[in-house]
Amino acid sequence: MESVLLYLFGAASFIPHGYCLLWRPDLVAMHAFGDAFTALAYFLIPAAIVYFLRKRRHDLRREHFGIATLFAAFIIACAVTHVANLLTLWWPFYGLQGLIKVATAIISLATAGLIWQLMPGLLALPSPADLERANEALRSEVNAKNDALAQLREAQASLEGKVAERTEQLTRLNQRFELALANSGITVFEQDSELRYVWIYNAPTELAETEIVGRNEVEVLPLPAATQAAAVKNEAMRSGRRQEAEVMVTMPSGAHWYDLRVEPLAQGLGQGVMCVAIDVTARKRAEEQLRLVMHEMVHRVKNVFAVVNSIMSQTARRAKSITEFTTDFSERVLALSRGHDQLVREQWQSASLGSIAEAVIAPLVGKESFTTRVSIDGPEVGLDSSQVQNFALAFHELTTNSLKHGALSATAGRVRLTWSVSPSIDGPELKLRWEETGGPPVAAPTQQGFGRLMVETLVPRGLGGKGVLEFARSGVLWTLTMPLKRVDIALYPQDRK
Repeated sequence: MESVLLYLFGAASFIPHGYCLLWRPDLVAMHAFGDAFTALAYFLIPAAIVYFLRKRRHDLRREHFGIATLFAAFIIACAVTHVANLLTLWWPFYGLQGLIKVATAIISLATAGLIWQLMPGLLALPSPADLERANEALRSEVNAKNDALAQLREAQASLEGKVAERTEQLTRLNQRFELALANSGITVFEQDSELRYVWIYNAPTELAETEIVGRNEVEVLPLPAATQAAAVKNEAMRSGRRQEAEVMVTMPSGAHWYDLRVEPLAQGLGQGVMCVAIDVTARKRAEEQLRLVMHEMVHRVKNVFAVVNSIMSQTARRAKSITEFTTDFSERVLALSRGHDQLVREQWQSASLGSIAEAVIAPLVGKESFTTRVSIDGPEVGLDSSQVQNFALAFHELTTNSLKHGALSATAGRVRLTWSVSPSIDGPELKLRWEETGGPPVAAPTQQGFGRLMVETLVPRGLGGKGVLEFARSGVLWTLTMPLKRVDIALYPQDRK
């Protein structure tokens, strides 16, 4: 051990390097300064490498650390060599200096070998011009991408505007669709191939939407209606053509009729049908009512013809001339038509007794005389068509007779028409009174004319009542008593004065 130390640090056999420089201050200082600052620089360079490795340790691979470590060792070895050179100026540590130089040589050779190994890769590294061209290409690509992104943003903005516009259009269309179907009685719905309801709008009030969607035909409709509707829809899917049918659906509120129109869904929209059901219940009821009215009209027209035929026969039998027949017959038929006018105003349901009296009497006596010389007083009583005919003829005969021979033939003559309704064992009873006053003295005719026959016999018989015609000295008095149906009174609750 002592010999090793003597070899490394022994100074007896050698002299310091300063002697070779004759200890000239300028030479010694120059060598000392060069070796010292060179060693300092060599020590700072590995420190910078270590600092870089620590800061970029996550970005470098393992082999990069090995290469950097080898370069740092090479530079440190060079730094130690210069330190040894500095020391040998004053101390002859030539053995240690030699070992340091050998170690530095080994590390230098290893570093040089590694550099030549890395040389192909280093030569393959792009030059600054290559890097500039690559950067320029990248900048061009980035600019192109930015331009593309700008165009995409413009396209996106344009597309969003079109989507918003189309959405607004669809909203308006939906609003129009909803407004068009609101309270229209039109139901629109879609069903799949198994006739299960997929969507429905404006469902009937008695069938809530939540009770329909997801169910099939039989689960929603009564069996007869479901069977009929399903057959129509299956035929539409089978044939690929539009189908129509009229379907009756029985609901808690009664029977409802629907005009069903079925369209098979086109290819690409799935299998199933799109349907429209139009509630035509009001039309069906109107048609039924029209049939009833037509049937009633036929019956009533036949009845009118029979009455007219009877009037014509009786008038012809008692007329003394064609002119008399024509006049009397026309006036009696006109009286019938005036009574029927009142029925038409009430849609052939009923006509009030007061309106019949006014419609028949007023045209005969004149408007002014009617308001001043004819008094009508009694509660409103509804009459059917047969009753209207009888009262119209009775009022006509009484008025024409009064104008010719009775109270209305004199200036001071008056006619008072009154009636009342009173209860009886068989139901409500009408009591009517035609009373003339202020006319010439009246005497009973020696012969029974058609007018007397009408008010005494034919009209009471037609009304199912009893009529009495009196020829009092003060004037003609006709009283009529007849049964009434309760509905006849209920039709006109207000009193007429």
